[in-house]
Amino acid sequence: MKKSIMLMGSFSGGNYGDSIVLTSLLSYLETKSFTEVYIPSASPKDTEKLLKVYDGPLKLNYIDINMRRTYGYRFFNKQVIKSLKNIDYMAFTAGTIFLRDLLNPRRNFIFSVVLLLLFIRRRNVKLMGLFVGVNEDIKRYSGAKRVIAKKLFNSFDQVITRDYESYINVKDSFRHIKVSRSYDVAFYNLLKKNENLPISNQHGRTNIGLNICEYLGKQVGKEIDSNDIKNYLITVSQGFEHVFWFHTTKMDENFVRDHILFDEKLKSQSIHLRLYEDLQLEEKYKEMDFFVGMRMHSLIPALAFGVPVIALNYNDKVKSLFEQLQGEKYVKELDNLSGLSLEGSSQVGFTLSESQKKQIIQNVEDIEI
Repeated sequence: MKKSIMLMGSFSGGNYGDSIVLTSLLSYLETKSFTEVYIPSASPKDTEKLLKVYDGPLKLNYIDINMRRTYGYRFFNKQVIKSLKNIDYMAFTAGTIFLRDLLNPRRNFIFSVVLLLLFIRRRNVKLMGLFVGVNEDIKRYSGAKRVIAKKLFNSFDQVITRDYESYINVKDSFRHIKVSRSYDVAFYNLLKKNENLPISNQHGRTNIGLNICEYLGKQVGKEIDSNDIKNYLITVSQGFEHVFWFHTTKMDENFVRDHILFDEKLKSQSIHLRLYEDLQLEEKYKEMDFFVGMRMHSLIPALAFGVPVIALNYNDKVKSLFEQLQGEKYVKELDNLSGLSLEGSSQVGFTLSESQKKQIIQNVEDIEI
């Protein structure tokens, strides 16, 4: 039976994290008998250009939802509404299910979702959450907010959360909802593509990959001294011939160039990879002997490619993932870098075992839609 789906998420280019989620979801949907996917995007041409690496059987349709070019707020435009008659499923993805600023439609996606549910309930469209974050404590909701949250989640045929905390949040609040977890879906495509990839040379001292994002200081609830990060990266890169910077956004790249690359030796070794512009650059992970990263979606490919990894925790999503994978000792707290003993720190990193890789793939394929 042929099935079509619309993916409602942040897929407008400029963020490698969104792109890796999208490509992995496409790989996942192939296994579930889907044949056609509708992708709303504020920059359809950029999204299509980014997905030139996709060569699977799914037919991809791009919908323009740029508010400057289309009628209505975000997803409430003519192209989306017209497409509803062609789809069997609608999936909200990549952290879009949340309930802050409940009645502010320009700040809260939930307002649009609730209205959209009222509209599509007259059609036979099943709702899904794929790789979603539910970060507020639902159990604390009361009054109208509690009623709306319950109505929303009861409308979903399937919810797959992006992290363990979101899974527990939904599961404890609405026990009857069909909910699965977690980061497995994000790993899925990369692991499937690299099932026969030989294990990386963990004793090599040629190439080190680094990722630093601009979310520092008060943005993540911590006062971070960029000098501590800079000194740590200089030390951890010692002995490697080349330093590859895996930039997931333009802002990340600007931050590194403006605040990190003052050391002349490090600067001379540096090679900048703009993953946010070219997904094909993720193949460079295969050449890395070691990887140190902050952003979740810089770490996931490194793990999938078998590169030894050290994670710098700026957000508990990172810590949570490594705890699930029994790799928590390889997580370094950003606000404690100056107190770490750096001697030998670039010698050992976390890698996924073959059994873990197989289990992640199986976990995803066991999810029933």
